[in-house]
Amino acid sequence: MVPLRIELAAEDERQLGVYPRRWVPALVCVDGKSEKPVRARVRVKGKVGSFRPVQENPSLTLEAVGEGELVGGVRRVHLENSVEDPGRLHAAFGAEAFRRLGIASPRVMWARVEFNGRALGWYVLKEGFTQDFAERSGLGAGIVLAEPQSGSDLGGVLDLKEGSGSVDAALASWRELGNWSAGSPPSRDMEILAKWVDLDAFERFSAGEVLLAHRDGYALARNNFRLAFGRRGIQWVPWGMDQLLVGRTFPVEPVFSGSLASLRFEGDSGRVRWRAALASGVRRLEEGAWWNAWFAGVNERLRPSLRELERKELDEAIADLRTRWMERLEWVRSQLAPAASTAEWVEGRRRLQGWRVEGLPKGGRGEVVDGPEKVRALGIKAEGMTSAAWVTTVRLKPGNYRFQGRICVSGVVPLEFGVHHGAALRVLGKMERSPGIVGDGKWREVFVDFRVADASADLSLLCELRGRAGQAWFDVESLQLVRLE
Repeated sequence: MVPLRIELAAEDERQLGVYPRRWVPALVCVDGKSEKPVRARVRVKGKVGSFRPVQENPSLTLEAVGEGELVGGVRRVHLENSVEDPGRLHAAFGAEAFRRLGIASPRVMWARVEFNGRALGWYVLKEGFTQDFAERSGLGAGIVLAEPQSGSDLGGVLDLKEGSGSVDAALASWRELGNWSAGSPPSRDMEILAKWVDLDAFERFSAGEVLLAHRDGYALARNNFRLAFGRRGIQWVPWGMDQLLVGRTFPVEPVFSGSLASLRFEGDSGRVRWRAALASGVRRLEEGAWWNAWFAGVNERLRPSLRELERKELDEAIADLRTRWMERLEWVRSQLAPAASTAEWVEGRRRLQGWRVEGLPKGGRGEVVDGPEKVRALGIKAEGMTSAAWVTTVRLKPGNYRFQGRICVSGVVPLEFGVHHGAALRVLGKMERSPGIVGDGKWREVFVDFRVADASADLSLLCELRGRAGQAWFDVESLQLVRLE
């Protein structure tokens, strides 16, 4: 958490109130170093939904003047008021996920902002789209960087960033790409795209947007993206990202808005290419369950600088984002996996198999063990804030069903927030959940009834534990589905 104090003359603050997009001079004190303020300029940023006037809690862009630097060697930063991301984690989480897909993404930190003596509170701090960013992220030094005009697409108007290299070749390739995309379908040679675009990077970028349910990015909305004209061709850079994981079941094969995504993934061959990109993205983003260490690291860095209420907000934001991410991964996997068998029913019952553990926090455990009374069980041990589960996926025809099994618990302490606590059975995407069991208890029969309406569906069944401490065991032999009349 970086303390930032921004000071500007009263007349300049008044000017920002009238002309929020115009730069005005400012002095910025970083980390409380009031004796060494950085000369800078500032303006208000934000669009419909996130824009707030300077008299309230505005989002701001700061840029050092001359040879000065603001934070971590960065000359330009954006301070986001997080109106559309009250948990203040989306941008940082999204940037980390894209980096794991091999896509250059901005560094994201946090700041406690004071503006002309007025405490604005806890802000998200993002580095600007500059040559410093390009060099640090591996895009290359001296390349052309551009921000497309809002809503524009291939060949559209570009705002070229200061410090970009020679722009003639970049603009020429951008216009050629636009002309190609406007041609009639028979004239489009998909292979020629490699002349202008880093296609491998674009496929990873598009898969990342959909896996993160980033509905306000390029592929889905022609918004919130930047362009880097590098040695390997044009690369798309994710931006914005204050609204991620907007829905667990966000389509994995959406109707694309971005022209290049639509053209690249159209038709039978395009669909094969798209599903391969998604599958590769899932493998990369599942590797090492990196999010557990990431959440722990964010908590460790921020917690000492937060007030009591803010710490509670952080706890809730981490738990919520972790749950949405795990549910999103599970949903995408279910859509990419071959349909599960509808067979294996015996006298209206089906024993459940194929369990896998997900969402374990750092220090947590999920193992198949001999539980209490030597019962073979799926075990989960909580460590700190835990929302973990054993998961299996089944394909079910329309009808009424019961998911049932036996649970035993020891020392389970409920979470300090939320509605659902303890060990329980749940059907992902359904409101129903068996009663949560906390504390200590012997083996207990539980169940949850649910309905599959209209058409066959792939559903994920969860044996979950939500708590701060303790252990839960789920009797493997007892876990089954029952058809209800």
